[in-house]
Amino acid sequence: MGILMHQHRACHFLSIFLTFFLLGNISTAAAGNLTKARMQAILDQSLKNLLTGQPFSPELEKKQVVIRKMFDAGLITKAECVDMVEKAMLPTLKNSRTSRYILKEEGRNYEAKTLEAFQAKCGMTPVPLSPSDRQLLEQAADRVNEKLAGKLYSRELMNDIQQALAELRAEKQ
Repeated sequence: MGILMHQHRACHFLSIFLTFFLLGNISTAAAGNLTKARMQAILDQSLKNLLTGQPFSPELEKKQVVIRKMFDAGLITKAECVDMVEKAMLPTLKNSRTSRYILKEEGRNYEAKTLEAFQAKCGMTPVPLSPSDRQLLEQAADRVNEKLAGKLYSRELMNDIQQALAELRAEKQ
């Protein structure tokens, strides 16, 4: 009788173990159905929503969970994730009206209103910079950037930011 009890428990334990093992493999296999291109599209949309202040749709959240499961299961590496995020970041920043632009516009609107008030109430007039003064300011800024590179941030990061700024400024001209 005792042997039968142990066999029954062992069979029960084995069936529970196989159920969890198979369900884990099935969910991992289901998660593995995403191609790299599809994962990139999900990350693109996620970053766009995040940076523009849009909420994630329930469908997008489900897809994000699938990518997390794939990462946890080792089907995608950290390097692959970083690469996909980097590929999504610049196009999103270039092509979307992100929160940084919205905040910049609000700040500029406030500055314009303040300047108008000073001009109207105090009789102040704006003094534009001459090209030589503007050049002096730019040179001073370059010296500060050089001093901070490698201390507050890497030189590579500074070069990447300056290159991205140059591209954006060239597009606007």
